Amino acid sequence: MKKIHIFVCIIVIAFLSVSCIGWEKGVVESKIELGLENSPVRTKTGHIANRKNVKIEARINQTALQKWIDEYGEVMVHAAIEIENIGREKFKIDSYEFTLLSKDDEILHSEYEDSSLYSYPLFSIPRTLYPGDIGYIGGSFRIEEVTNPDDINAMKVAIDYSQTLQTRTKLPIQGAEVIPFHEDTPDEIVSVLAVNDTDNTVRELNLCVGLYDEEDTLLGIVREGPDVFRLIPHSKLLLELYRPAIPPELRSKIKAIRGACWHSSRQSF
Repeated sequence: MKKIHIFVCIIVIAFLSVSCIGWEKGVVESKIELGLENSPVRTKTGHIANRKNVKIEARINQTALQKWIDEYGEVMVHAAIEIENIGREKFKIDSYEFTLLSKDDEILHSEYEDSSLYSYPLFSIPRTLYPGDIGYIGGSFRIEEVTNPDDINAMKVAIDYSQTLQTRTKLPIQGAEVIPFHEDTPDEIVSVLAVNDTDNTVRELNLCVGLYDEEDTLLGIVREGPDVFRLIPHSKLLLELYRPAIPPELRSKIKAIRGACWHSSRQSF
């Protein structure tokens, strides 16, 4: 029988040293364990080259950790984080690492990604978060170190981020809905309309949506991109999202879908 487990997190914060030009950097670390309540929040004040005091404030609103046996008999993990910029300065996500732990706190498996590269199986969308932006970090991956999902007791997450001059454009989505299961397209999960509400043609999109249950609890995330399109001004594009993999049983629990499209260079998604 396939098993699904949802976990919540405690947030523990640590900071790296300030860089040579005085820009702020930091690491958000979290440990996700069964039965622990969410404790988000961190702040730090920095001093940048133009003598202006800045403060980067990031909050992990929700996390989700799913683990199950797939159709090939292998252990799969889907991890997702909803992160929000609650400060007054934009920042970029530099890297992130997910580490699975046993009941004895021993490391079972680790996944690390540098967000300046096209990342797989983990990803961060968007990479640059303006004040008020909500983004997602996560993905799905198989692990060979265990044969029983219950052997995974906890997960630690570290997110490395820093202040940035990079820019991005946020495009809205409409009509997001769950795609009913069909044998011909079993992997397709969500359909959504990407909306170009600007006066410029958009030629590259990155899209990620959070999947939530009836209590607005984060279940997981799915994405599309970065892909090249030609989305003319004030037009819409229908997209069907099918990655990363989520447990099949999760589809029926999805009651809300939220997210956005992001248009920028690959370096600043």
